Amino acid sequence: MNSYKAKNIHSLQNLQNSEFREFIETLDKGEIDMTKPRNIYKYHFKIGNKIVHSGITDDLERREQEHQQKWPKGHITQVGIKTTEDAAREWEKNQEKA
Repeated sequence: MNSYKAKNIHSLQNLQNSEFREFIETLDKGEIDMTKPRNIYKYHFKIGNKIVHSGITDDLERREQEHQQKWPKGHITQVGIKTTEDAAREWEKNQEKA
């Protein structure tokens, strides 16, 4: 197993219970359109524990390699679960405000 897949599995295993509950509650309320593809990852790019960039992508491994051109010692941490492009773009806008 390559290091990216190992990190990705670890990230999914550590998904916060509150995030999972929020997802289920939103799903139960009918606020999630399950007909749209959920193929976009949200991520933080970190150097050590410091977040230097937050973004969205459909390919975490490729995006990590791209960011490592600027920050060679950094790594990607997946945030939550895959989502729709619309929801991911909304999350990304909120990250820029924070």
